[in-house]
Amino acid sequence: MIGYQTFFIGLAALMLWPCISLAEDSAVTTCPACPAGCVPGEMVESFKSSAPESPNVCPEGCVPIVSVKSFLDPSPCEPATATAPAPAPAAAPIADTTEAKDSTDSETRQKKSVRSVDRTGNRITAFPTAKGLKPKEYVVTGYGAGAWEFQAGVTEHIQAGLLTMLPVGFWGIAPTVRGHGKIGDYFYLSGGLNVGYWGTFADFGNLSVLFFGGSTELSAVIGDHTINLGINAFTGARGNKGWDDSEGMNWKFLYGTILVPHIGYRAAFHRNWSFQFEFAVPFLAKEGSPSDDFYILPVFYGFRGHGDMLFGDVGFCLPFSELFVEYLWEYFPLGIPYFSLGFMF
Repeated sequence: MIGYQTFFIGLAALMLWPCISLAEDSAVTTCPACPAGCVPGEMVESFKSSAPESPNVCPEGCVPIVSVKSFLDPSPCEPATATAPAPAPAAAPIADTTEAKDSTDSETRQKKSVRSVDRTGNRITAFPTAKGLKPKEYVVTGYGAGAWEFQAGVTEHIQAGLLTMLPVGFWGIAPTVRGHGKIGDYFYLSGGLNVGYWGTFADFGNLSVLFFGGSTELSAVIGDHTINLGINAFTGARGNKGWDDSEGMNWKFLYGTILVPHIGYRAAFHRNWSFQFEFAVPFLAKEGSPSDDFYILPVFYGFRGHGDMLFGDVGFCLPFSELFVEYLWEYFPLGIPYFSLGFMF
């Protein structure tokens, strides 16, 4: 009886042995924990012949996943929970350019926010406004074919300039200095002084004029609209050498003061375009009262186009006077054309 029991126990053990061996063989171990971008080396069957450089640094027992060509199937181990990526090697310190970049971006935004049409608000047509140039702003303007004006912002409230004429028949030069400032939210006030010389370039009479005077302006700037009120006053002396140089220069002071009150309007209807209108009433004041010997009432109107640096005026002048109305108006119904060309820096 004991022999049969021993036989059956041995037979059962022999039959169960493959199952026990398979269970032992199928027991999968745990792979070493690897950070992101890395896998356990035990799972790898083959590697790539030319793998790209891995951005990850893998610890011992782990290999970069970008270098793996194939994995073992079945896997000899179970992946463990991934740990945090290994710290990358310390890189060389990079210069902090944030502050410089922010400063450059701010300057760029500020330049883009200023319309080209807003940069020539210091003048209507023939007369300046009370809104002067800012420091380090420069304007060069050519009127017609011979007169050129240079203006520069010296400080927040001081502007200096020079008006000159090319030596073609006549020539002249007149330095100016102006002070300007803002009053409240919409108004500007300015005043200036000037002195100049104008004379003939060729020797036919040698007529010369020395003049000096000043001006004051009050401007209201409300949105895209500018209204300018001003008055210019100057006097001087006239010199005439005659046809014979032996007579010398004969100077005579002007009997009175020339006053030029004026009013102007400017409308900016586009970032690059504006419309100008200006009207003046010049007269010679003698002994405190205007003279009616001669009158001329000039009216200017036209448009100004602007670029990044270049600007120009195109328009007409109606010099209302007895001569113009009787003899010229029928030929120039819109007025006498005028143009100017300028540069802003």
